[in-house]
Amino acid sequence: MRVRSLFLLSLLFAFSAAADETANLCELIRLWTAVRYYQPYLYDRDIDWDAAFVAAVPKVRYAQSDAERTEALRAMLAVTGDAITSTRAAYAAPTENAARTADGVLYLDFRQFEGFEGAMRLSDREEEVAKQIEDAKSIVVDMRTGKPDAEFFVLEELPVVRDSSQPAQRQIMHSGYRPQDDGSSRGYYTAFFTVPKKTWTKTTDGKRLVFVIDNVTPVPPFVRALQESGAAQIVSEGRMNLAPPQMAVKLMGGYTAWIRIAEPLEAWDGGADVEVAPGEGFDAAKKRLRGPEPQAHARKPVPLPELNWRRDERYADMKSPAVEYRLLAAARMWGIISEFYPYIDLIGDWDAVLPKAVRWMLEAQTEEAYDAAVIKIMRNVADTHTNILGTPTILRLTGGRSPMPIEVKQVEHRWIVTRILDEQAAYGATVGDELLSIDGEPVAHRAERLSEWLTASSPAGLRYRLALRLTAGDEGSTGVALLEKSDGTRRELRAPRKRSYYTTLGKGEAWRLITPEIGYVDLRVLTVSQIDAMMEAMRNTQAIVFDMRGYPNGVATPMIGRFNKRNAKIGAIFRRRLVQAPIGNETNFSIEFRQELPTSEKWKYAGETFMLVDEQAISQAEHTAIWMKVASGTKFVGTPTAGADGDVTWFYLPGGLRVSFTGHDVRHADGRQLQRVGIEPDLKVAPTVAGIRAGRDEVLEAAIALATQTLRKPAPYHPKS
Repeated sequence: MRVRSLFLLSLLFAFSAAADETANLCELIRLWTAVRYYQPYLYDRDIDWDAAFVAAVPKVRYAQSDAERTEALRAMLAVTGDAITSTRAAYAAPTENAARTADGVLYLDFRQFEGFEGAMRLSDREEEVAKQIEDAKSIVVDMRTGKPDAEFFVLEELPVVRDSSQPAQRQIMHSGYRPQDDGSSRGYYTAFFTVPKKTWTKTTDGKRLVFVIDNVTPVPPFVRALQESGAAQIVSEGRMNLAPPQMAVKLMGGYTAWIRIAEPLEAWDGGADVEVAPGEGFDAAKKRLRGPEPQAHARKPVPLPELNWRRDERYADMKSPAVEYRLLAAARMWGIISEFYPYIDLIGDWDAVLPKAVRWMLEAQTEEAYDAAVIKIMRNVADTHTNILGTPTILRLTGGRSPMPIEVKQVEHRWIVTRILDEQAAYGATVGDELLSIDGEPVAHRAERLSEWLTASSPAGLRYRLALRLTAGDEGSTGVALLEKSDGTRRELRAPRKRSYYTTLGKGEAWRLITPEIGYVDLRVLTVSQIDAMMEAMRNTQAIVFDMRGYPNGVATPMIGRFNKRNAKIGAIFRRRLVQAPIGNETNFSIEFRQELPTSEKWKYAGETFMLVDEQAISQAEHTAIWMKVASGTKFVGTPTAGADGDVTWFYLPGGLRVSFTGHDVRHADGRQLQRVGIEPDLKVAPTVAGIRAGRDEVLEAAIALATQTLRKPAPYHPKS
């Protein structure tokens, strides 16, 4: 029994130590992330913030106390070279004193009005305090809270005897996540922005004002502005805390980390009017009131460096990164998604992913385990735009990128060949064959295995990804597919895998007339240079069926104006995260804009429009669809699309891994959600195995039948039999 008890105790101790280790590292990652995206010094000075993280990992990981862990965090923050960005212990405010008036001097304890609760307390005594201020010749304001996070929202109730102003400040702002290498950023950028100076105009004459403050409470901008203009004086018990705007990050053990979030564009470098020992503030304030009137102090411009945006280091040579760099990978993934992912509300509790990510990275001691951990973390961002590239392990786990010369699609819960990509290489395979296995692995098992490693916005998006990956493998390798014919016989197809097979998907007839009244346009094939010719071919039709069961060639922008018979102005609504420091109690900023539809001076098509859709329609294809809906009232026929739209952006991880994700929240023009929903067909029609084997396109047939109902004088149409 004693041995068993000792064993259980040892397990409990090990579990507790692991939990402490994880909690410590989670705190490190949260703090590192906050500084990474909000502290302006990282964008105008040469600071290796990755190195600071790497150096902090072992100290934080094995810290035995709150004080030891916090000291390690303080050392990391010190790398910024900013004394303001640091950690501090909790403070207790001194006992409040009652307001009193003696010899025409109002001694006003403003500590009782600190914070939101204090502001509400003042509102209950507003008339009383206002009368005291009005009657007083001089005012001594006690602000010695002992709190480094003290905020005063009611200071402006005090009299202003001279025009005063707070200098302009600059802060860092990220408008979406700027990609980490060259390429279209879709408008995502990082920049400094200026918070303009704030001015307080003169409200009264003949009053003297002295503030008494300690060396912990930050001097509010209003108080500093009055001092600089000569409208007030400051008595400080110890060196006063001229802290710039900061944000607080709560730490374990009652500690708080403070992060600079702004830099003044001009400043006066003077301190308090008088500095005294603790407890001597009131006596010093009385003397200042009996002394000469205070003088104004001139500010000087502060020379600040220009923006120096730098790409994150890829550490491409680290195929099996050390634990510090594996945790850096976790920090980048968690921090970037936390701050920038526009659909953060759709992915559940992202904070809960962090401790899992830390444990996975601690355990990932081989290259393969590291790559797998990266995929496991990013799979929590269920988005068909989420992709990870960079190593053979990634390719193996996610199915590779080079397919066999057959296109397959899930039809009636079976994987069916729907197109031959290379007749010679796929000799013996025919459209309608059922795929039973790949390289000896049953297709159902292969699909289930790959599903564990692929990310997708929706079930339709997962089917889209599986269709691309089921037969795929290494470029040039030989794939072995077991196919079953319609008569039940089986044939083994051995064929090379080539990424170039995908190029055949965009070939074929771009348009044709189905009947004199109904046209067909394949948007997977149509190019920009063909638009005018296509329009002329469709001029006399009454309806057009667009095929969008795949990816378009950028034709929406030059084409949409030709179909905007409704004269719609807005095609879609875009939102992206605007990552900047809190302003007061305002947080979680975003920018929204309404995307105007491109126009055209050429003639417009006035007929009805229909569009074939399925899970192969993703991103630009879905965007084309929502434009056509608002411009032409297009009706959709088929099955739901992938549900992933929003201008991809990307970042890198140690080992050279490239991770992409959606950067914009894109919505229908009326505000309806598109992500994870996709385009919902007006008429749901799915192909059947029998139809494919008979050479029929049942979705197209349904669209033609629907279009025929709208014609003024329909002509007969006979589908293939």
